Amino acid sequence: MADSVALAAFTRQLATAVGSGLPLVQALTLLGKEGSGRELGDVVSAVTADLAGGTDLSSALGQHPDTFSNLYVEVVAAGEATGQLDTMLLALANMLEKHRATALRVKSVLIYPGFLLAFTALTAIVTAPGVAQKLAVATAIVVAIGFGMRRMRQRSAVPQHDIVPLWTPVFGTVYKKSVLARVTRTLGLAVSAGIPLVDALGIAARVSGSRTIYRAIMRSRGLILRGETLEAALKGANAFPPMVVAMAATGEQTGHIGEMLTKIAEYYEQDVDMAVKAAISVMQHASIVIAAGLVLILVLGRL
Repeated sequence: MADSVALAAFTRQLATAVGSGLPLVQALTLLGKEGSGRELGDVVSAVTADLAGGTDLSSALGQHPDTFSNLYVEVVAAGEATGQLDTMLLALANMLEKHRATALRVKSVLIYPGFLLAFTALTAIVTAPGVAQKLAVATAIVVAIGFGMRRMRQRSAVPQHDIVPLWTPVFGTVYKKSVLARVTRTLGLAVSAGIPLVDALGIAARVSGSRTIYRAIMRSRGLILRGETLEAALKGANAFPPMVVAMAATGEQTGHIGEMLTKIAEYYEQDVDMAVKAAISVMQHASIVIAAGLVLILVLGRL
C-alpha cells in the first residue's frame, strides 16, 4: 500500500498538471519519474501504460485497489464525467492531507501518556536497588509500548476495534472528534462527487477507523435503504452529536449535503486541533509534577 504522504503529494501534483492543460499520459509519465516512492512509482507506470492503451483514468486506477480506494476511483470518475478532473483531484488531495494531519494530532495525544508512563516506570526501576533483577520488567514495558504503537498504525477495511473507548475522558473525546472529522469529510466529498448516499455511507464507514462509528454508520445506511431520511437515519444510530444531525438535515433540505458535511468536518478538525493542544499542555504540566514527586520519593527513600 502506498504511503499516504506520497499519495497525497502525487494527487496534488496531478491536479496541478491537469489544470495546466498537460495531457494525462505526459503528466503521469513525468510524475512517475519524480520519485513518488518505488511502490507508488511502479503503480503510476502501470496506470500510464493502461492510459496509453486507451483506458480511461478511473478504470486504470481501479486496477490497483491497494493503492487507490473505491472513493478515490469514484471521485476521479466523477471528474472525468463532468470535465472537472483537476478540481476533483484537488479535493482528494485536500482530503488525504486533512486525514493525515488530524490522525497525527490524535496520535500525539495518545502516545504522550505512554511515554510518560514508561519514563516514570523505567526511572523508578533503574534507580531502585536490584537493577539487574528488574531489567526484564523495563524491557517488557518498552516492548508493550512498542506493540501498542504498532497496533495504532494497523487498519483494516472493517475496523475491528476502537483505538480508545469513545467514552474515555479527554482521550476518547479527542479520538471521537477525529473520527467524525474523517467520516464527514469523506462523506462530503463522496456525495459532492455524485456517489449515491448509501454507497457514500459505506465508503465513509470503512475509512472511519472506529468499530463503534462503523456500526453506527451502517445502521444509518440500513435505515436509509428502508426509506428514512438522512436526519432520521443519523438519529436512529444513536452515535452522532446533535450538531452533526442538525447540519446534515439542513444540507438534505437545501440540496447541499456535501457542502454541509464538509463544513462539519472543518469544524471538527479545528476542534481536534484545539483539544490536542489543551491535552498536551495538561500532560506536560502533569509530567513535571510526576517527575518532581518521583525524585522526592527517591531522595526520601535514601535518607
